[in-house]
Amino acid sequence: MQGTKNRLLSMLFIVLALIIATSVSAQDELSGELTVSFWGNVDEYEAGLSDNRPWEATYNLIKEWDELHPNATVTFISQPTDGIYDRVRTQLISGTLPDVVAIYPNDTFLEGNIDLVYDLTPHLSEKNPYGEFDTWGEEFWYDLTLGLRSGAIPNGQVYFVGNALPSNIGQLVIYYNKTAFEEAGITEIPDTYAELMSACDSLKAAGWTPLFADAAAGPTLGWYSGWIGEQLLAPDVTRIFDAWGRPEAGNYIDEQMMMWAIDKGVVTGDNPYVLETARLMNEMQDRCWNEDWQASEGTVEYFLTKRVAMTHNGFWGLPQYIEDPTRDFEFGSFVFPLITKESSDLATLEVLRRYGGLEGGEIGNSFMIPTTTVDNGKLPLALDLLQFLTARSGNDQWCETQFPPCIPKDQAVEEVITDPIVQDQVYGFYNPPMSPETSVRGIGNSDWTPDGSFIRLLGLYMNDDITLEDFGAQLQTEYQRLAEKAIIDHPDWDTAAWPEP
Repeated sequence: MQGTKNRLLSMLFIVLALIIATSVSAQDELSGELTVSFWGNVDEYEAGLSDNRPWEATYNLIKEWDELHPNATVTFISQPTDGIYDRVRTQLISGTLPDVVAIYPNDTFLEGNIDLVYDLTPHLSEKNPYGEFDTWGEEFWYDLTLGLRSGAIPNGQVYFVGNALPSNIGQLVIYYNKTAFEEAGITEIPDTYAELMSACDSLKAAGWTPLFADAAAGPTLGWYSGWIGEQLLAPDVTRIFDAWGRPEAGNYIDEQMMMWAIDKGVVTGDNPYVLETARLMNEMQDRCWNEDWQASEGTVEYFLTKRVAMTHNGFWGLPQYIEDPTRDFEFGSFVFPLITKESSDLATLEVLRRYGGLEGGEIGNSFMIPTTTVDNGKLPLALDLLQFLTARSGNDQWCETQFPPCIPKDQAVEEVITDPIVQDQVYGFYNPPMSPETSVRGIGNSDWTPDGSFIRLLGLYMNDDITLEDFGAQLQTEYQRLAEKAIIDHPDWDTAAWPEP
């Protein structure tokens, strides 16, 4: 009998030891330090002083993951946003990036370096341990192969993941000062480029500087040229898609297709559509922009201080504009309008194409894992963190702090946003609605050259330093140099099998 008790006790101890060993083993799997290069100034997020709500929410989610795993420690590293893509490129090539990097995909650092970023594609068919769906890929509101793209990322592969608004909202809008519009006698928001120019004229006559632009820092000129170029280059897009046998879907033009278009003479620096993009940019500069657009004051918010009546920005700017205690005017928003025959003989589109979220929503932030993280044995930690952040429950928690709010596609905006003042503030994000038919195709940003030749030459043209014809000729030289280099850098491209235009 005593022997039986001893055997039972021994078995019990063995079972308990196995349970403890399994628990310790599970914890050991997620042990160690994980360094995270974070978007912006971490100290501001820690102190609750940042006005960047999406990234502050993500910061708090990462802290929650850190507390959930007692044997794992997260160390945040601030990543200033000025010059972030060039800086990340240098660190990526030198192998000095932290384990996880908060960054949006961009050709600036990915071009020629995609093999230095960990390919997440195989993991998307696996179960997310924090998720409610059968696979990690199902947790996302958006189509991963469309939502976080770069020309350097092979089609169908995923290197970046992040949180998203489930609403199919437009990304960029023009905010306008209602008081300024009233003083200028503008009763309707512009629906066409011609109406936007007319509004600029009226605002100037009323003593207002119409529209903010900044060539010294930020993507202002690229956004404007992108809006215009996406519309005017529509015939070139059709030629590209027809040649490659692909549907005219949103954000579908990749690097190889664009380099083919340059190499085959479909898109050139001196073709009529590119030249017209520059001409309309010059007209906007002359009739709308602040005179110091080449060297704007970086510490001044021109719109809030009423130095301009309109400004470009994204949905991430809404909290700042809504909550700023110094604002003493009401504002609304509208999308950069459609270019019609009234403004250009080359206008062909009847439906505005715009930047924004597709297949589920607009992405608020994103992350990548450098391959050095794998080499350092940190991949399990890094993957687990990203799975926690992007599980549907994590995205819902992120959504609770966002504005515009998360609105599933089957719910009317007016059911969620009932205040007429707020409806005007967010109008441009929802009108016209995002869809594959209204999304940009990926050709609008004419500045395919890594050194920013399009914007540089555009500045020379708008300052009357070179003619429009010189602009086109010099840009064509840059385009040809870019295509030749890209073909050399991509031996995997079967250029002999490239289609004829």
